[in-house]
Amino acid sequence: LWLPHEEGEATGFGQILWPNGDRYEGGVAENRPNGTGVLVSAAGGRLEGQFAAGVPQGELRVALPNGDLFE
Repeated sequence: LWLPHEEGEATGFGQILWPNGDRYEGGVAENRPNGTGVLVSAAGGRLEGQFAAGVPQGELRVALPNGDLFE
């Protein structure tokens, strides 16, 4: 588990928790989502797929808080 305000650089596989309640689980490089992972917003949305330097890439699966699903 890594919290963005901690010192040091997270790399590998794990979780990132942000102060606003958002959380990410998956590949991490240089303190950012990188590789396959899942980002869950505090509002209830969910984004599954590939990330590069913290940015979603390619084909994604998005679930909105209202239940709508996009692929």
